[in-house]
Amino acid sequence: MVMEKVQEIRRAEERADAIIRRAQEKAGGIATSLEAEINALRDVKEKHLSLEVRKYAENVDKKTEERITLLKQEYFHKSAGIKERSERRTADAAENVWKELKEELSMP
Repeated sequence: MVMEKVQEIRRAEERADAIIRRAQEKAGGIATSLEAEINALRDVKEKHLSLEVRKYAENVDKKTEERITLLKQEYFHKSAGIKERSERRTADAAENVWKELKEELSMP
């Protein structure tokens, strides 16, 4: 009777060991599968992040180019206005100088 109980306990221990080994094998498989999933998700995240960074850089570059174009247009417009005003002032000044010279020369 005691021997039967000892053998029964040993068989229970062997079954428990087998169950534990199978559980460890399954856990290893699950861990490997999860690791593969994590790596796949990490790759997808990196691709999306890279794409978004590229889109952002292109958008910033486009906006910068547009801003540069607007600034150039503003510069050319202002410089044309300054040139026109300075030409008018020069012409007015020359005309005034000629008037003064004529008045000075015509005085007795």
